[in-house]
Amino acid sequence: MRGYGNKTDRALKKAEKITALICIIATFILLAYQCIASPTLTGGNEEPEVVQASMVPLATVVSEIPTQIPTPTSIPTPTAVPTATPEPTVEVTPEPTPGCPEVIGEPDPVYSFADKERKMLLQITMAEAEGEPLKGKAMVMRVVLNRLEGKKYPNTIEGVIFAEGQFSPILDGRYYSVVPDDDCYEALDMVLNGWDESQGATYFRTIVDYPTWHSEHLQHLFDFGRHAFYKEYDE
Repeated sequence: MRGYGNKTDRALKKAEKITALICIIATFILLAYQCIASPTLTGGNEEPEVVQASMVPLATVVSEIPTQIPTPTSIPTPTAVPTATPEPTVEVTPEPTPGCPEVIGEPDPVYSFADKERKMLLQITMAEAEGEPLKGKAMVMRVVLNRLEGKKYPNTIEGVIFAEGQFSPILDGRYYSVVPDDDCYEALDMVLNGWDESQGATYFRTIVDYPTWHSEHLQHLFDFGRHAFYKEYDE
């Protein structure tokens, strides 16, 4: 903005000087014309030479006067550029598929055990239910957890599993030698997240076709795989 102002001022000053110079020249020309028209003002025959001598530099000066006065450059007016307003984003929530439950994130675990206790559940399940399907392994884990929640049994995983005479793999040492498979880990995730189809079973044993202590003293609930599941009558 400062540069445009300086140029304009210089052009105006130059125009004023030229206008003043033209006025002076015009005055001289008028005086010279009067001298030529009235010889008595200059004193006789010498006047034409004086006038001619004065006219030469005046003509030269007039020829040097620029014929065009520079026009001040107009200052461009900045154009405001409109800012585009972003359109709001609309999130579309997909409709749930009929017949499929809506899953919202990962479920919070119902049970929270230390790594040592989780390993005990995996070991006893593999020792008792090796060869059983996933659900059969989950049933064994549920029996342990059902006892943990009962009032007649120890209140820790270790206490339930190592209770005297309760789980045969502890007695014969199989508990310490097995390696849990993938189904054991999946079954553990199931029961820790609340899966329960055990009907409250607190006992199980291999299915046989003769009477056992379990069949004579406990309430039979159901059979699954090669195991029969029971609970006490007053539970």
